Amino acid sequence: MQIETDWVSAPRSIRGQDQLGCQAPCELTYSQLLPGITNVTDRARYFSFYAWVTWSLDKRFPAMSEGRYIELYRRADCLYTLIAAQESKTTENVRQAEAMIGRIRLLPALDRLTSGTPLRLSDYATQEESEERYFKNRMGGLGQYYVGTLAELGVCAKAASGPWIRYTEEFGEVLASTIETSLPSKAFWDAVESDVITVEDLIALREFSPHLLPNSSNEQNLLLDMFFVRKAYTDRLGVVKGIQRRHTLALILHLGESLSILDGTRLSEWTFRPIVYSGA
Repeated sequence: MQIETDWVSAPRSIRGQDQLGCQAPCELTYSQLLPGITNVTDRARYFSFYAWVTWSLDKRFPAMSEGRYIELYRRADCLYTLIAAQESKTTENVRQAEAMIGRIRLLPALDRLTSGTPLRLSDYATQEESEERYFKNRMGGLGQYYVGTLAELGVCAKAASGPWIRYTEEFGEVLASTIETSLPSKAFWDAVESDVITVEDLIALREFSPHLLPNSSNEQNLLLDMFFVRKAYTDRLGVVKGIQRRHTLALILHLGESLSILDGTRLSEWTFRPIVYSGA
């Protein structure tokens, strides 16, 4: 009689970073404390930038094909990261390019551009698998990380079919208008269309850099309205959501102020973690 024993076979490899499911309780906690903000929506200005990009594609390039829409969007996504990366080279804010979409692939591209090698956005915006492709998801960081939170916040939503992302008139269009009027928006899209960019182009567009958000006061105030659920935000959408987010953000601000008053400590992830873990 033949006997087969499968149980002695080598175990199959399980891929992933959280095989024991330890991350799930953490994700549940922060989703409850900070609805509309996740562990991958790191940069506040992406909330307004993506609203402006979707609005711009609608207004500047109406009735475009699906392929052209994706191509222009991906070029814009690349250009935004390159602007932040260039800014990090010229300021003391060395973290300027962190948490920018496609940063790992685009930083070496900027180094080559600085040394004199031409840079075509389309080389990195390609959807074909290559060493230069900045991001796999066809709608880049917006499709991978931000569209869900933007929909939850009443800013943008994915169309029923195709790659198109729709901005809301109530708040998304208002956010987009602040960038359109206060930043070099025409120069940005001229660079996207021309495809080939220079260091001088990136410097000319530096006002888009995430850390310069306070220079655009209307845009910053609208984002504060949204994150802190202020009246100007709820009046536009007609609903009150995210009260828990407001309470959590206010508590974090209170912690930052207390640390500063106590001994001048600056609130960062390196101070926040031991404080939370130790309860002190």
